[in-house]
Amino acid sequence: MMTLDNNHNELLDILRSELTGHEQQLFITGFAAYLQYDSRKDFVINLDEVYTWLGFTRKDSVKKLYTKHLTENVHYQVFRQLAENPLGGQFLLRPKAEQKDEHRGGSNKEHILMTIHGFKQLCMAANTDKGRRVREYYISME
Repeated sequence: MMTLDNNHNELLDILRSELTGHEQQLFITGFAAYLQYDSRKDFVINLDEVYTWLGFTRKDSVKKLYTKHLTENVHYQVFRQLAENPLGGQFLLRPKAEQKDEHRGGSNKEHILMTIHGFKQLCMAANTDKGRRVREYYISME
């Protein structure tokens, strides 16, 4: 049986072999940022930034997967408009329930934000090479 330290070492070995020095630094910075969030309550992962990493070429393919395996407002939230943040001028996405229906033609861009837990579930459900590798990683941790 593997210890937790061995699993962390294996993960570090994979990261070192797969990522350049700059990519490693970005990953470490991003990972450290996620540690401050609640993995089941905070919607912090933008699907636009991760679906290609997961091995999908089209967003509609990954949408079928998350709508089948995940629960809206538990694992992910759908946003359509930007709203100003009164605290600092940055932008926050406005939840779908607070959005106005504006009919200007064309389709409104959806922004999907996921919890860390929801993203892990999506990775494990994905029938891609990365999905397989994620499943193998979690199995090796048992």
